[in-house]
Amino acid sequence: MIKLPTQIAEQFDILQDEIIPVEPGEVNNLLLELKESIAKGTCVFQPREKNNELEIKYAINEEKKLEILKNLTGYDFKVKKKDTSNGARDRKKKGFPDEQVYIFILKQILLVRNPLPCEMDEKEVKLYIKINNRTIPRKIIIIISFHEALK
Repeated sequence: MIKLPTQIAEQFDILQDEIIPVEPGEVNNLLLELKESIAKGTCVFQPREKNNELEIKYAINEEKKLEILKNLTGYDFKVKKKDTSNGARDRKKKGFPDEQVYIFILKQILLVRNPLPCEMDEKEVKLYIKINNRTIPRKIIIIISFHEALK
C-alpha cells in the first residue's frame, strides 16, 4: 500500500506543506552517501534527550547505531520534509539554503537494560531515524533523531 502525503503528514505530525517529493533514486543515493560518511567519520549523532533515552533503556551504543544506519534500505524510508528546526531557521537567516530531512522507521531487536546486568531481555523496537544530509557550510550527515518511534 502506498501512503498518500496526507496519511504521512498525519502519521508523523508533519504539516502537509512541509512534505517534499522524492526524486527517483534519491533515497538510494542518500543511503550510499550515509555509508561513505560513516566510513569517513563525518556522520554525527545530535545529542538530544529522546536519543539519549534509547541508550538508557536499551543496550545500544554508537557502534550498534552505525551498524543499523549502514543497513537502512529504501523500504525503511517514510518521508522527506523541510527541516523546520530552530537551527535550520537560524542558518536560513544567515543565507544558507533550505534544509531537508529524511525520516526512516524500522523494527530492530534490541536488548533491554535490566537492573541485573546478567538478565537481558530482547525486545522488538520500532526506531525513528531522522537524517539531515547537509552540504553547506560543510559536507556532513547529521542524525538528528535516533530513538523509539512514538507511534
